[in-house]
Amino acid sequence: FAEKYESAKSSISEDIVIIKRAFEEIEIGHIQTVTGAGGGVIFTPSISSHEAKEMIADLRDKLSESDRILPGGYIYLSD
Repeated sequence: FAEKYESAKSSISEDIVIIKRAFEEIEIGHIQTVTGAGGGVIFTPSISSHEAKEMIADLRDKLSESDRILPGGYIYLSD
């Protein structure tokens, strides 16, 4: 990567640390670095518990709409 983009490894490492802190601060995920010849960077996306609760509440409300109830008690989900 460093050779391909003609960048110093130390500069790339510093950039990764900055991105890691920013992602954790705004709660969009975690960055993990793996050292060694086969190493790299792993990004694991995540959301805050507050955001997850909001998403679940929105989904619950949408699935509870009366026009989604089909005969036999099924719920329409194809949209």
